[in-house]
Amino acid sequence: MGLHFVAWEIIYFKFLPDFVDKYASYMIEKLRTSGASQQVIDAKLQQMKSFKAMYDNPFINAGITFFEPFPIGLITVNGHQSLRLTCLLNMAFLTYQA
Repeated sequence: MGLHFVAWEIIYFKFLPDFVDKYASYMIEKLRTSGASQQVIDAKLQQMKSFKAMYDNPFINAGITFFEPFPIGLITVNGHQSLRLTCLLNMAFLTYQA
């Protein structure tokens, strides 16, 4: 998780500072080709401008990048603990039956 965080910060600010602009262009073009109204397109443009302003702040960018994989890690840890508890209960049950 820490390596992902550091790598993205370096990549975004040093090598891909136009990432959000390109992503916004892609999203707008996708809306246009799908036949979205100008009102929907304008709303998406405003949303992407707000996102860019927020994402260009290194502290907010770091927070988003750090917590992005957090739910997966939480599920993995909880899943591991549940599996371990199930194994312990099965061992206890088998020992009790013997």
